[in-house]
Amino acid sequence: MGKTVIVVNDGAGFFTSRVLGPYLNEAAFPLTEGASVEQIDDALTGWGWPVGAIALMDEVGLDVGHHVSKVMTSDFGDRLPPASSPRPWCSSSGWRCTSMWPG
Repeated sequence: MGKTVIVVNDGAGFFTSRVLGPYLNEAAFPLTEGASVEQIDDALTGWGWPVGAIALMDEVGLDVGHHVSKVMTSDFGDRLPPASSPRPWCSSSGWRCTSMWPG
């Protein structure tokens, strides 16, 4: 399968969450500073990422990502400060937000 097994201490988040979480979290900050979803995702895919961080967040589910962000911040504090809640982004961005809050 081409996978490499690693052993990590027990703690908050799987290895993937601990590495991918900061990437996704940091990509959310430019949204709060006025950048568009397209600008962020185009920049990241231009740098070689297979999919933009914002598109990936939408695919995973903004509610899931927001929950993971809160857990990681609870355990890692200032090492992983959260971006703002994604709730307002859904109403203004046209994202699918299929697993977001009802209504």
